[in-house]
Amino acid sequence: MVVGGIIGSGIFFTPAEVALALPEGPWILGVWALGGVVALSGALTYAELGAMNPEAGGAYVYIRDAFGPLAAFLCGWMTLLAVSTGALAAVAVGFAGYAGRFFDLAPVGGELGLAALTIVILASVNYLGIRPGAAVQNSLTAVKIFALGGLVVVGSIRWASVVPTPVSAPEPHSSAWTALAAAFVPVLFTIGGWQQLNMVAGEIREPQRNIPRALGGGIGIVVAIYLGVNAVYLRVLGRDGLAASSAVAAQKTWPPCCSTAWANWAR
Repeated sequence: MVVGGIIGSGIFFTPAEVALALPEGPWILGVWALGGVVALSGALTYAELGAMNPEAGGAYVYIRDAFGPLAAFLCGWMTLLAVSTGALAAVAVGFAGYAGRFFDLAPVGGELGLAALTIVILASVNYLGIRPGAAVQNSLTAVKIFALGGLVVVGSIRWASVVPTPVSAPEPHSSAWTALAAAFVPVLFTIGGWQQLNMVAGEIREPQRNIPRALGGGIGIVVAIYLGVNAVYLRVLGRDGLAASSAVAAQKTWPPCCSTAWANWAR
C-alpha cells in the first residue's frame, strides 16, 4: 500500500518540471534525494502516531485528538474538496495522457473521459471492501514496479551507448533558491502518498510493529526507483531534453519495425 500509494503517474510527468527549474543533472538528482529524506521524516512521524493510535482515519484522527472535532472536520472537508481530489485528478489525467499515445480514446470521451472513468472504476473497487481494493492495489503496484524497474535495468545496460540528442529548452531559474523551491513542489507531489497507509491503521495487524516497517521499507523502495528512473531520464534525454518533454517516459520511440507493429496492434 505504501509503494502503490506513492508511485502513480506523477513520476512520468513531474521530472520534466523539476528539470525545467534546475540547471544540471546533479541538482535534479539531489532534489529527488532530498524529497526522499523529507518523506522519510514525515513517515517516521506517522509511524509513531499510527503505533500510538491505530485507528482508521489517519490525519483526521490525530487532529481530532489534539485539537478537537471542529479542526478535524475542517481537515476532512479540505481533504475531500481539494487535497486528495485534486491529486487524484492530476494523476488520472497524467495516466490518460500516456494512454492516449497508444489507444484511441474517443470512445470514452478523450483524455478527460478516461481519467473520470478510471477514478470511478477504482473507487468502486475500493468501495467493495479492503480485500478487493488490496488485490487491485497489489496488482497495479507490481505492474508499476516492473515497468519502472525495467526502465532502470535497460537504461543501465545501455548506459555507455546512449548519447543525448541536443534540443532547445527554456533556461532554468537564475536564482538558486527560486529554482530549488520550484523543483521541490513537484518532487513532494510525486513522493507524497505514504500517509495514506494510516487511513487504514485500524485494519493492520500488529500496527506497532508493521506500520513503521511498512512506511520505512516502502519509502526506501520508492526513493531507489525514483533516483534510478531520473538517472536514466537524464542519461537518455539530458537536462534540456528532459525539461522540454511533455511525456518523458514515451519520449524515445521504438525501432521502426516495432513502432509499426505496436501501432497496428493498438488500432
